[in-house]
Amino acid sequence: MSLKIEGKRFAALFIVLFLLFFIIRFPLKEVKTWAISRAAGAAQLDISLRDSSFLFPVGIEFEQLVFAKSGFFVSPELDSFRFKINPLSLFGNKKELSFHIINGGSGSGNIVVEKTIARASIKSDLIDIGGFKTTKGLSIEKGTLGISGELTASADYMKGEGSLDVRGSDLFIKGINPFIPELPVKAFSAKIEKEAASVRVKELSLEVEGLAFNGGGSVNLAKPLGRSSLDFNGKIDLFNSKEGPLSGIISMIRGMTGEKESFTVEVSGMINKPDFKIDGKRLF
Repeated sequence: MSLKIEGKRFAALFIVLFLLFFIIRFPLKEVKTWAISRAAGAAQLDISLRDSSFLFPVGIEFEQLVFAKSGFFVSPELDSFRFKINPLSLFGNKKELSFHIINGGSGSGNIVVEKTIARASIKSDLIDIGGFKTTKGLSIEKGTLGISGELTASADYMKGEGSLDVRGSDLFIKGINPFIPELPVKAFSAKIEKEAASVRVKELSLEVEGLAFNGGGSVNLAKPLGRSSLDFNGKIDLFNSKEGPLSGIISMIRGMTGEKESFTVEVSGMINKPDFKIDGKRLF
């Protein structure tokens, strides 16, 4: 009996010493960073972070998180990104997650994923998105973006429904196309509603250097996406701006409208072949 007790004590002491040695030799922070890097690699993400913390019951918080590369986009640094998953959903087909983002402003929301369908709700302040880049060359050098609403989406963009309020300010966008290599956007806002293949844009307001647009319209989605039809209309007001990335286009528009300061604009046709009209006259 004495030998058995001593043997158990020795085994317990050995395990404690082993764990202490493991933690000292491999600090928890390094273990977490290694595990997160391995998980990100498996998901084909390249990330870096300053620190992370586990959240009860099942969740994690990242500090100074950077998605160095993720397929289509390269992300700015986030001050804090926190997400939790409902532990009960780990055992079923429906996964329930909640998240909270801090980067200048803050935003939070919930996502429910069931098979190929995702339902999301989000509410955010104006969050700093400066440094956002896509692998196609489009980048946002600076600016803020806020999104609020609910949306159901799937891998098939012809399906899904919901509504979003989107707003932004002080954006500086580069790489739109060769004719507009850079675009400073002072402010924009819109209400977007989606029902299957129909996307309606209401209360669209856009102010860039030299002009302001107010209007709305719709997009009827098709496959391929470039064959989707457009139907937008609104009013443009020009400002006295002789410099800037849109100065050439604004001068051309002034010439077409007889130096008018305000006029109507219509956009129709398909995404890959749009038609533009100013005061009822085709632009080109």
